[in-house]
Parts: sequence; structure tokens; C-alpha cells
Amino acid sequence: MVSNCRQVVVVLLVFSSSTCLLGTVKMTAVYLPEIFNSIGTTATGIGRALGFYFAFSFCPAPLVSYLYRRKPRYILITGAVANTLGLVLASMARNSAELTAALSLAGSGVGIVYVSGLLEMRGLPEERYGLYLGLGSAGFPTGMFVVPLIGDLLMQTYGWRGAMLIVGGLMAHVIPLSMLNQPQIGDASCSTTNREHSNGDYAIEEDDIAGQSSPNISTYCRGPASIDTTNSDDQMSTRGDTKQTTEISMDGLSDERRELLREEPDSSSQDNTPRRLERWAQTVKESDFCTSPNLVLFMIFSALHTITYSGWHTFLIPRAVERGMTILQAITLSFCAGLANVVGRIGIGVFKDRFSRAMDTILFLTFLLVLSLLCDVFVTNFAVTFIMPCIEAFSLASRAVLAVSVVREIAPRSYETALALQILILGLGSMLGSYLGGFVAEAFRSYNASFILILCVEVVLLAYVSLIRYPLRQH
Repeated sequence: MVSNCRQVVVVLLVFSSSTCLLGTVKMTAVYLPEIFNSIGTTATGIGRALGFYFAFSFCPAPLVSYLYRRKPRYILITGAVANTLGLVLASMARNSAELTAALSLAGSGVGIVYVSGLLEMRGLPEERYGLYLGLGSAGFPTGMFVVPLIGDLLMQTYGWRGAMLIVGGLMAHVIPLSMLNQPQIGDASCSTTNREHSNGDYAIEEDDIAGQSSPNISTYCRGPASIDTTNSDDQMSTRGDTKQTTEISMDGLSDERRELLREEPDSSSQDNTPRRLERWAQTVKESDFCTSPNLVLFMIFSALHTITYSGWHTFLIPRAVERGMTILQAITLSFCAGLANVVGRIGIGVFKDRFSRAMDTILFLTFLLVLSLLCDVFVTNFAVTFIMPCIEAFSLASRAVLAVSVVREIAPRSYETALALQILILGLGSMLGSYLGGFVAEAFRSYNASFILILCVEVVLLAYVSLIRYPLRQH
């Protein structure tokens, strides 16, 4: 029962954070005319503000991953509070710089919650991982419709500042949700505590057992209190068991790495920095980043994908309004695209194991996205304006879920590090995509120009995926 409750809480954390992340972008897009009149910013300024919002949502992922393994509960609650506080401060912004700073704070908060939820999701049952990832990611399409709709209804009564303040308060529901979470990433903190309170005979560096899945790993989590020091026979037995467990945990390592672990620590030495650096260097050499060049190729794909993703979501509603739609019609368009997003995310999450090759599916989705963008950019028919964004949302969402799954398959030994790096790249790509989209829109005085830029990036991405699908085809 407790396990089922924890699974629900973890999925809700990912769902709520993804809802807040994309919902804030769509809500800001709805408020653009009012924001232009209130603080006198431009399309480039809004693109910069939302670009920093995306960047602070994703770029701190490696730091969040590191800190969350040590103080998971505090980090998660801090992120939930920062998200709400950032939106509250954004409602009081007097210029573009203050709006950018406030949205950056909100983005860092929602990013902490999102990354923490993904890390916790790794501990969920393997056979349901795709389903849970799809359900959690369904918050993105939910945020595309629910948050801007609520924001527009509130703006009619309270103005954009009051509406954003109220929405910021609604986002505070993540705070009690984060308090309900029961962190399962405790092995690192347990090892750290051991290292601080155990002597050299029992302490083992966390780096030395990272990535090992020994069934006796609980031995490393026993403190000195668990050893009966009054009985020397028991103590010697415990030492023997610990040594045996250490040997078992080193089975999967190279000879050079094993020799480093067998060396007894010199308690008289005050500076172990050279040995630590040597161990870290060896760990890097044996990591998936050096042994699997496919991971680097796929990270480049993630960067290009994110430029398209952020630019498309940032300027979907402004371009719809520019083409003659009312705010309500533009939100309805966002709702239709959100439904397609839900179908794409959950469908890929459920049926991804039935696809023979993920890269072939990504190639097909990219080709479909290029065709829909061609029709969307150059055909101004009202029906096309509604149908093509739905196809684009489906393709982008499905590809985003597959991107996380492929990284998990390419880098099984260093998944957390690879995931953190991928999210960091997502942040940089999102910032670049939103900024370039706003810059092009202001330069050509048309939001359709932003979509032409997205089309160009997708054409490049289609050619790139066609080239890398062969080395990555086994995934």
C-alpha cells in the first residue's frame, strides 16, 4: 500500500511540475498584449524572459541531481516554494529585467521539482516505467490548456498582474505534495553518513560503489552502532563479511579499477586529492560517455529538438492571434494541441516496447513534423491552422518521451548523469530557441517568421537523424 501511494506521489510530482512548466509559458503568451502595454517590452524581450525561464528550469539539473541525493526532502520543498515565489514576483515586475529575473526564479523552482521527480521515478517498477513516464509527462499538454484558460478568465477580472498572482498561489499545491514524497534515493546519503562516522576498516567511498547493484549493498549502510564491539569474534566476522561483500561488488570493474579499490587508505595521509583524482579519472574513462559515442550523438539530437520544442510552444498562441484568432480561439487551439500532446506522450509511453527501433520512430516523427510545418507556414486556411498544430504537438511530444527512453537504454550504467546532462542541454537549447524565435519575430515583424525558423531547424534535424539512425538503430 505504501509503495502504491509512493508511486502515485512521484507521478503527481512529475505531472504537476510539467503542468507548471509549460502552463507558465502559455499563460505569459496570453498576457503578451497586456505586458507590452504595461512594462513596454518587445517580442525579443519576452523571448529572452521565457528563454531564461526554460534555461533555469533545465540547466541546473546536474547540480539538482547532486544535491538531491544528499538532502532530497529539503531540495524538493525548496523548489516547490521557489516556483510559487517566482510567479508572485513576476506579477509585480515593472520592467523586462525584473520579469526575466522573476521568471528565472520560477523556472529554477519548477525545474528542481521536475528533475527530482524523474530521479525518484527511476525507482518505480521497471515494467511500468514507460506508463508512469507518459502519465507524468501528460502534465505538459494539461498545462497547455488549463493554465492559460484559467489565466485568461482571471485576467478579465483582475488584470494580468492579479491573474498571475492568483495562478502563482494555485501553483503552491506542489509544496504539500513535495512533503508527502518519501525519497528513495538514500543510498548515497547513507554512504556519506557511514564515511563520516565509520573507521577506515568499514568505510567505503560512495564513488567506489556507484553504479554497482550488489545484493549486499546494505552492508555499506551499517554504522558502527550495528557492530557489537564487545565481542571480538563477531567483530572479526563482520569484517570478513564486509571484505567479502567488497570483493563481490568489484566483480564488474576493470583490473585497474579493482586494484585502486583494494588499496588500503593511508590514515596518516592528510591529502588524498591525487588518489581521488585518479579514481575519478578512471570512473570517467569507464563511463558510458567514453565507452558509448552514441550517447554524444544523441545529445546533439536533443539540443536541436529542444530549439524547436521551446520556440514552437512559446509562439504558438501569439502567431494564432496574429492570424486573426481571438484569445479564446487561440486557447482552444492550444487545447486541441494539448489533446494531441496527451495522446502522443501516453501512447508512446505505453506502446514504445512494441516498436522495433526507437530511432526509426523518431525519424518518422521528424518527417511528419516537417510536412506539417510546411503546410502550417505556407497555408493560411483556418482548418489547416487548427489541424497542423495538433500534428506538430503529437510529433514533438512523442519525440520528447522517446528521447528520455533512448538515453536510458544507451547509458544504463550512468543514467542519472546522462539524464542530468540531457536536461542541461534542454535548458540551453530552450533558451536559444525562445530567444531566436523572439528575435526573428521582431526583425520580420511576424510570428510566422519564427515558425519558418523552426521549419529550417527541423529540416536540419531530419537530415541529422537520417545519418545517426544507423549507429543508434539497435536502440
